[in-house]
Amino acid sequence: MDGTALIIRLFLTLAIVAAAYGVSAASAQGTDSGDIAALLSRASAGDASAQYALGQRYASGTGVARNLEEAYFWLVVAADAGITAAEEQRNTIGTTLRASQFVRVQRRISEWRGAGAQPAPGGAEPRATRPARTGTGIVVADGRILTSNHGIAGCNSLTLQGAASGYGRVTAQDGGLDLALLSVEGTTVATARFRSGNDIALGTEVVVFGYPLQGLLAYGANVTTGIVSGLAGPQNDNRIVQHTAPVQPGNSGAPLLDRSGAVIGVVISKINALKVANIIGDIPQNINFAVRGDPTRSFLRSHGIGVQNAGGGTNSIAAIAAAASRFTVLIECWQ
Repeated sequence: MDGTALIIRLFLTLAIVAAAYGVSAASAQGTDSGDIAALLSRASAGDASAQYALGQRYASGTGVARNLEEAYFWLVVAADAGITAAEEQRNTIGTTLRASQFVRVQRRISEWRGAGAQPAPGGAEPRATRPARTGTGIVVADGRILTSNHGIAGCNSLTLQGAASGYGRVTAQDGGLDLALLSVEGTTVATARFRSGNDIALGTEVVVFGYPLQGLLAYGANVTTGIVSGLAGPQNDNRIVQHTAPVQPGNSGAPLLDRSGAVIGVVISKINALKVANIIGDIPQNINFAVRGDPTRSFLRSHGIGVQNAGGGTNSIAAIAAAASRFTVLIECWQ
């Protein structure tokens, strides 16, 4: 065979290989597209393995446009159904979501759980479709969350969403101060800063950022404002500060912030208006309590956590809320 014939034969061979590769690639692309549709159908019907696979596909962009919000949703659903491998991936992706994405996906998760979706045959038993109650937490160090002690009492498991995502583990409790410390695997988004000192004056403007009444009024965070209305709590407890920013169930553990956005306390309770009304014949209003910053810092230091101090100044409520969304978490208590 002369050189010209050899070259022609080589080109023909390459053309055949290229054509075969093109057909194979097109088939694979079609298969991926079909796989996604099939996975979505099975996942929506409650197939846990399909839910996990769909979460992985959206996370990697395999056969579908990469979408971390969708990935997070399906990995949460798969983890709920007993796929333990989904938990770590869910935790990693959760810390990358913006506040607006978190609010949307949290609504979808709650609606899914409320619909009572069942896992695939042979999967884990379905968990309760809704948490027994919710609370709020403050990121005080990487993987460490501060919250109220009564908010996590009696919980069989704790799930965290927002600035930290995953399963929370109780590492420290102080019943007297009503504070607790949780740990969560994975990277947290930001860390709260505390106002230095204990110089809180009557009339100081305050902001509460938390996750109250999830599913009843709206999903996602809630912001309220008020002032410091008292420098001590019940029975003249000077570890407590009284304020007028409205709080509801689910605000327990939320940060009480000054107008610079610094934490000056941790929300723990509101007065039982109906109980007091039965005693005094009138309904008390806007009487809420938070643990002051100094005893809170002492609690954290005793467990090896040194807080970051804030610089001061005055910010808009919107700016304070935007910053707080990066260091607060929704805590779900499952029983």
